[in-house]
Amino acid sequence: MSATTRKTLRMLRLSVWLYRRLLVAYSQPFRRRYGVEMVQVFRDCCREATATDGNVGLLRYWLIALGDLIVSALAERRREELHMTRVLWIRVGSLAAIIGGSIATVFAGISLIYSTNPSLNQHETLASDMVSVQFVAWLAPALALLFVLALIGVQARGASRARAIGWISITVAVLGMIISSLGSGLTSALMYWQADTCNSALNCNFYDPSGYLMMGNMVGLLGTVISAIGMVIYGIVALRRRVLPRGNWLLLAVGITGLLDAIATFIGTMTVNSIDATGILKVTIILSVPALAADIAWLLLGVAMWPRGGEETLAQNASTPVEPVI
Repeated sequence: MSATTRKTLRMLRLSVWLYRRLLVAYSQPFRRRYGVEMVQVFRDCCREATATDGNVGLLRYWLIALGDLIVSALAERRREELHMTRVLWIRVGSLAAIIGGSIATVFAGISLIYSTNPSLNQHETLASDMVSVQFVAWLAPALALLFVLALIGVQARGASRARAIGWISITVAVLGMIISSLGSGLTSALMYWQADTCNSALNCNFYDPSGYLMMGNMVGLLGTVISAIGMVIYGIVALRRRVLPRGNWLLLAVGITGLLDAIATFIGTMTVNSIDATGILKVTIILSVPALAADIAWLLLGVAMWPRGGEETLAQNASTPVEPVI
């Protein structure tokens, strides 16, 4: 073997060794999947370039390969960053739906028990000690925030499959949640201001000559209706395109139960001041049942959104990995 040949082989081995080290610019999952193949392609191309133009050809190819490595590694890192951000939003949205749905389910259940058992009154522990007025006052805006996070997680989970109609409907749902939280915030401020005049969180009469309580309730109701309509549309899309890996029907269930809750709330708001105590209990039951169903649907949706072990977390969302151009 001539000295020139030995020198060429050393240059090839050094080039391959250095290129293998430079692959650290890619993410570890990418290297595990493509690393061996990329090194093999690089080695073959280096041999071909050396056989054609010697060290000058090897240097020329090195410049091309290095430029490609930098560009594709940056693109892959960016894709990986977006992927991890999407995973984070999915998990945050799932937890938000589970927490919000759980809390709302508990309070809807308490309201239903209170309505169906006339023996309970404002002096009972369930009605007066367990649930403070201040806590209930700020519960609705906090739940609205949790459900907004849940909707963001839903969209992160199924963005590519839902497409344009999905973006539009989920945006409508989020805007509805924001409007609902504004109405709930106005109601909460009034409740908090008059908390000392209440017998309990479940038995509270307000002095509201300016009608702010009614205004807050109507704005909150409007937001609920808008959000529910958006969820119904998104739920239909989810059933047709399988946006989630499981439980796609839950998105439609959230929308339908949300509409039923809004209808029940409107009926209750319009009739509660013109009926007797027994009628008020009946109205409260009507209000509690759809709310309980909607809250359970949110809870189940959060569970369905959470990525399972061994599952491709974003199989339907993730973009195609950046292939090496060598």
